[in-house]
Amino acid sequence: MNKITIGILTFNHEKFIAKCLHSVLALKYDNLEIIVSDDCSKDNTYQIVQDIVAHAQSSHHIILNRNEINLGLAGNFNKTFGELATGDFLVTLGGDDAIKDDYFAEVLAVFEKDNQIMMVDVNADIIDENGVISRRATDLEYDQKLSGLENYLALEAVPSFAPGRMIRKELLSYFFPISHQCPTEDSVLVVRSLLLGKHCRLNKSPILYRRHSENVSTEANLKKMSNIRIVSQYIKDAITLYDNSLISDEFLLRLLARFEYEHKRRIIIYSDLNKYIKIIKRRLIKIKYKFQ
Repeated sequence: MNKITIGILTFNHEKFIAKCLHSVLALKYDNLEIIVSDDCSKDNTYQIVQDIVAHAQSSHHIILNRNEINLGLAGNFNKTFGELATGDFLVTLGGDDAIKDDYFAEVLAVFEKDNQIMMVDVNADIIDENGVISRRATDLEYDQKLSGLENYLALEAVPSFAPGRMIRKELLSYFFPISHQCPTEDSVLVVRSLLLGKHCRLNKSPILYRRHSENVSTEANLKKMSNIRIVSQYIKDAITLYDNSLISDEFLLRLLARFEYEHKRRIIIYSDLNKYIKIIKRRLIKIKYKFQ
């Protein structure tokens, strides 16, 4: 049986961490490692975690980590999954979200069908601050969608969703840790999955994704993220594979052009332009790059 690590990345989640941790502890899987990594919270998050674990009657292997200083999202991800995790498959979960008991049945079956799949993103039910389900996170028109590097290079959309995603351990072992200056691990992992194999988006909802004012993915927070830092990480990862002769000269050049397009696209998306102007500008740069 494959070993699975669920990494709960948490920061100032005292209102939500109990529901998250209880949902993970209740999972039925015989080879499960649970890591709770608190990124130096300023509230009582870590104390709540310690109390729950101290009284938990669980056969799962539980690791508690509290960073001495705030490492940020990428740094906490590196610590949790790059240094502490020992699973064959890794699940990323925010300390404000929760996981349903059918998670493994839904997700592991996808990996078993295709060993080229490096990452599976799921769907989710959105819950509010009180845990009430409001709606499905995304209305998808398919049961599952596979994307590969050629799809990405052809400027096709690669639908992704970070909460509750599962990745193969190889997705980290081929690359250096994500730069601490990179403001997100989300799209970096998507690109890595395409560089090494396939990405899958599954229209199942085994995750409860909490929406609240402090979400990292709020529009205001996304606008603050450095697009060049994110794209810079893509370039570093591509060059790592190139230096190890895993991609050709031609592919590297095509990737660099694709990353340039991605940078310009992100600038438009997260700008303050009128939404119709954004649509026009995105279409124009897509036409330009398709014919380069």
